[in-house]
Amino acid sequence: MYRLVAVESIEAAQSLRSPEADTPVPPPVTWLDPSHIGLMAVDETGPVGGILLIPCRQVMNHVTKYRMEWLYVHRPHRGRGLGRQLASAAAAEANRRGASAIQISVHPDNNEGLSWSESLPKVAGLGFVVSLDRGGM
Repeated sequence: MYRLVAVESIEAAQSLRSPEADTPVPPPVTWLDPSHIGLMAVDETGPVGGILLIPCRQVMNHVTKYRMEWLYVHRPHRGRGLGRQLASAAAAEANRRGASAIQISVHPDNNEGLSWSESLPKVAGLGFVVSLDRGGM
């Protein structure tokens, strides 16, 4: 069983590093910015995934849109809905803070990411905006 917890320390952020990770983990200080939303999924062995949302649109001092900066679930824990669970919890927190959208960029060659983005959870009052990231092509 997984627990979702906020990333509230440098040690917690550093614990998200995995030798198998396909994408580099953002620097620990990024996780601790109070305007960011950082969550990690843990089981009895420790962290098995995480998500980081960063504000990308503000009106005055109010964040209206977040960007998904990082999402990762360790390979042995994939296919169990954990990515959607992390996205749902982060989206609920973004909505609680007053945001109405979350921007998600997926590389067109990332079939796993594209499939996942099509099954994003519904969060009342908030929409996911999925775009193709063609950077580096």
